[in-house]
Amino acid sequence: MPHIAIAMIPGRDEATKQRLAERMRSALIDELGVPENWVSVSLHEIARENWQDVMEQTGDEAMLIRANIQPEEGR
Repeated sequence: MPHIAIAMIPGRDEATKQRLAERMRSALIDELGVPENWVSVSLHEIARENWQDVMEQTGDEAMLIRANIQPEEGR
């Protein structure tokens, strides 16, 4: 059962977050060929000032693509 965990800085409205979750789920279903009811998506908002610390706690083996931007540069 695939799961997508999204971490992002707060500031987006609920409709945007829901749309993102649905699009990510659709991409996973298309790529892996699994039934829709197998896929879950979570979204965790992380305060800008805590971003770097939280990302450093994510082990390198789990981080497939690492952002190359400072949190103050992002939205």
